Amino acid sequence: MHLLLTPSLVIIANYWLLGSFYFSNSSTFISATVIASLVASGLSITNMRSMFAMRRKFPGLNQTGKRLLCSIGLYALADFIGGTLTLLWYDHLPSLSFTISVSHVIKVTVVLLISASMAGLGYEFFYSFAKWKESILENERLLKLQAQAELSVLKSQVNPHFLFNSLNSLSSLISDDTERAERFLNEMTRVYRYLTRNNDVELTQLSNELQFIHSYFHLLKTRYGQGIEMHITVAPEYESYLLPPLTLQLLIENAVKHNAVLKEQPLVLKIFSNSKNELVVTNNLQKKNLQIDSTKIGLSNISSKYRLLNKPDIQIKQTETAFTVILPLIPSKDVVHAHTIALEE
Repeated sequence: MHLLLTPSLVIIANYWLLGSFYFSNSSTFISATVIASLVASGLSITNMRSMFAMRRKFPGLNQTGKRLLCSIGLYALADFIGGTLTLLWYDHLPSLSFTISVSHVIKVTVVLLISASMAGLGYEFFYSFAKWKESILENERLLKLQAQAELSVLKSQVNPHFLFNSLNSLSSLISDDTERAERFLNEMTRVYRYLTRNNDVELTQLSNELQFIHSYFHLLKTRYGQGIEMHITVAPEYESYLLPPLTLQLLIENAVKHNAVLKEQPLVLKIFSNSKNELVVTNNLQKKNLQIDSTKIGLSNISSKYRLLNKPDIQIKQTETAFTVILPLIPSKDVVHAHTIALEE
């Protein structure tokens, strides 16, 4: 664009300012062209810097109007200064026999406004087109992540391994302790009711998620006994905050999957809130001797849900003794339309 437009504008502007005198001799043509080209090159660099500055300040497609208006304004200002310097240069160059007049200032102003508008529209066209392509690719990527997340949730709902273990535990309790069997069945019903309803919502209150996780943990506790512990310390003011449903279940399921659960070495799960509007989920690290293949789908699904909601991402930390995930809690006032689900009694 610069290679095509700049030489043309230099010749047109000089002819408009100097008339046929511009082509009267080679000395005049060369000197005027060189001066105008130097100024135009300087303005090109200045305008490019202005353009990049406006793109940093107003990067989004929805900010196109602001970006274009500010860019053209900066181009026009820089071009006006450059045009004034050109006129003064011409005025002090004896070979041009040039004297500044009002008509010259008007002509330079018109040329500069045209060039500023052309530059602004040209830059904006290429930038907006690139951003539009990026937005399409990003939407496709997010749709793919959402589909993967929904598939993973669907798999967790009908997880045959978990259902088989739960039914085995229930079968054992029926013959040994009917009262515990009845409670186990109630908790199991709550868990599967919550699982089958979570696809219809994006967010749920933390209080609902904690109620569900108590029921889910009851099934694990019945199975593993003293091999697993859970401690929840959440400040009451955070119970109305929101998070994607089944987030805690995925984290606890991962902890049980990848760590040894032993009576003499229990797996300890801790869930607590902090002063930064975050929920911390941590467990002691005691990896199984048998290596478990990890696709990290659970963690990536949680991360993609937060990304789809345009919320801060989760934090994952691991030391030699502990694995921790920090979840941002979403204030309900920040969500205009939030559908939530709860466990039914």
